[in-house]
Order: sequence, then C-alpha cells, then structure tokens
Amino acid sequence: MTKQSLLDFVLDHVERIPDKPAALSKVDGRYQPISWRELWDRARRIGRGLVAAGVEHGDRVNIVCNTRLEWVITDLGILAAGGVTVPIYPSNLADECAYVSQNSGARLVLVEDDSQAEKFRRVRDELPDVLKVVQMTGEVGDSSDGWVISIADFYARGDEVDDQTLAARSAGLSPESILTLIYTSGTTGRPKGVVLTHGNLIYEAEVVEKMGIIEAEDIQLLFLPLSHSFAKVIEAAWLSTAHVLAFAESMNTIKQNLGEVRP
Repeated sequence: MTKQSLLDFVLDHVERIPDKPAALSKVDGRYQPISWRELWDRARRIGRGLVAAGVEHGDRVNIVCNTRLEWVITDLGILAAGGVTVPIYPSNLADECAYVSQNSGARLVLVEDDSQAEKFRRVRDELPDVLKVVQMTGEVGDSSDGWVISIADFYARGDEVDDQTLAARSAGLSPESILTLIYTSGTTGRPKGVVLTHGNLIYEAEVVEKMGIIEAEDIQLLFLPLSHSFAKVIEAAWLSTAHVLAFAESMNTIKQNLGEVRP
C-alpha cells in the first residue's frame, strides 16, 4: 500500500511490532529503550496538545532543541496534528529565531529549556502570530502572562482532545502535504525556507531501505542536528526500516556513547 504520509511508517510499526525498541536515550546515566507503541503514544500526546492550543491543519510549528529523543517525538506529534515542522537551530540568536519563526508563519513554538524560551521572550513583539511557547524541560521562568507554558500544562490542555479528532488531522495528510521547512544557513543573506513534502521524505526513506545500508536489527547513533536536511533523511530512513535509533548525549560524548550503544 502506498504511503500517504511519513506517519504511515509509524502506524505500521505500532500494528506489527509495537513492543520492539524504536529508540535509545540516556535516562539517569543509562541508555533506556522506548518501544514503537510508547513512542507513538507520546507523539500523540504532543499532537493533542497542539490541537488544544489552536494549531490548525497545515500550520507551522517551530522546534528549538538539540538532537534528542524529545525532538523526534515532538516532530511526529506535529505531523499527527496535521502540522508542518519548522526547526530552528538551538545555537541561533534571538533575532535569528524571530526571523525564521516570523518568516515561516509559525503558530506555536516548542523549546528545549528556559534559555531557549528567553530568546523568544526578548522578541515577542515581533511574533504576534505565535500563540504559545512550550518549554519541554526545566522550570519555566517568566510566565506571568501565560505566553510561555510548561510541557505539563501543555499536556493537561491536550488531554481534553479525543483520539478521533487527532486521527482526523493525520488522515488528511497526503504525499503532496508539506512535511517541513528547512531553513538554509543564510551565509550569503537571510535564510530561506526549503519546502519538503511527505512524498519527498517517503521516497528518500524507501530508497535508503532498498539500498540495504541499514536493516531492522541494526542500531544507529544520531548526533547530527535535526534542523539539517541530512538528519531529516536519517530520521525518515529510521521510520521506514524500524531499526533502533540511539541519541548521543552531545557532540562531546560521541566517543563514549559509541562504546555504550555499539551501533
């Protein structure tokens, strides 16, 4: 059956191999697995939160986060809500974040921690269309006006959205639907958003799988920034082949993590 969206790979895995490890991430000093079932459950919770926050089908949503498990869960949650993922490099300055967010027409921003949230507080006046900034980890700093909220508050609001409403969002996706906007580095001017559709990434994923570069029994260690197009291809190939994707803690721990994960 022809895949209509990148999520179809995930739904296949949840049906066929729900308990197979999908990913590995460091928790309390040890790499812990997460199954395809749990991965999808967590992604849907993100999706319900987005719907509750007012994100509509086709709306742009920013992710400002280092490469980690929560990044791909958030990405899948955005797709589950029928949204378009627009990543922003966590190394970007506040004005650079504002440009990408404004230029892409983002309606909501998910940030890794309060240091990233603070960047958006500084440029809030430039982002009238952003409904909320959701902080994934740590204690929220200035939240007096409710614009920056914790992930716990985000989840609580989303728990009121039923599964049928969320399922209808992803059912509306097609190969022509926009999956992501990847902004170039902007070395010769302002960054420009490159449009990638679900069909683009489905094709890339299936080509990688047919080449036999990586198989379902393999483990892959990811450390590249997911704001970059090549890392997105790696993510798509993972969704296609259902191998185990392990996340490096940081660029500084790659050697150590290689020994722990043994990809």
